[in-house]
Amino acid sequence: MKKYDSKAGKSLPQDLQARRQMEDRIFNRMLVWLAVAAVAEIFFVIVNRFYVHARAGEINAMVAWHNVLFALLFVGLALFVVCLLWGRSKRAKGIDTILPYAMAGGFLVLGLGSIAIRLDHNASHLVLGVIPGLAILVIIFYLYQKEFFPCALVSALGILALIMYRISGEAGKEYILGLALTLIVAGVCLLLMLTLKKNEGVMTLRGKPVQVLSGEANYVPYFITVVVALLITLCPLALGGAAAYYGIWALGAWVFILAVYFTSKLM
Repeated sequence: MKKYDSKAGKSLPQDLQARRQMEDRIFNRMLVWLAVAAVAEIFFVIVNRFYVHARAGEINAMVAWHNVLFALLFVGLALFVVCLLWGRSKRAKGIDTILPYAMAGGFLVLGLGSIAIRLDHNASHLVLGVIPGLAILVIIFYLYQKEFFPCALVSALGILALIMYRISGEAGKEYILGLALTLIVAGVCLLLMLTLKKNEGVMTLRGKPVQVLSGEANYVPYFITVVVALLITLCPLALGGAAAYYGIWALGAWVFILAVYFTSKLM
């Protein structure tokens, strides 16, 4: 097999150069999102330590953080809008928009997470878990086949609903909200996947055909995921808290199985 080494003065084939450049861009975009997620996670770890679990001698710091979290709701949402407009401006000029959109996502998480913790200290554990979950979804989106992402998304929402059941200890409004969100997203993704399957991965956007998924994409894993995720997420309604606990592990194991499957397809 002929080897190409740019350092030795031999140029790479153009198609191989283009592929490597595309892979580098994809990887760099993923790193930007992960960096934003890391900053947000570090921030909420600090909030968890000095606000949620403040010690007796840190009351003044706790009061200060209470005010900071209130301000972050408005500041975060305002900066979210500013970053969206910044990204739209860069997109109109044909410039890469990953940084402003990633920052917009980060500020949105900061704003919503801050007000959630301010209203209920118990929400800090949920926020600290959601951010790494979002980071994992980013990795799946950029590094795996696109048909894996809706499978992981629906499973993650199911896990979130089960965690809410565990936190409340019953089928309270938090669990019902998580369950409703899972059902809505699963339904929307199901319609999308059926449409893509019918059109061999092509979807018409603004009058132009866009290749969303490969023509050889396998849609069966998503259809199975919808059934598995919804059955497991609904189990606590009949079986109680134990079903929610084991359901979290079951959905996590299912995502791992899918990761192994899609990884094997990359080889």
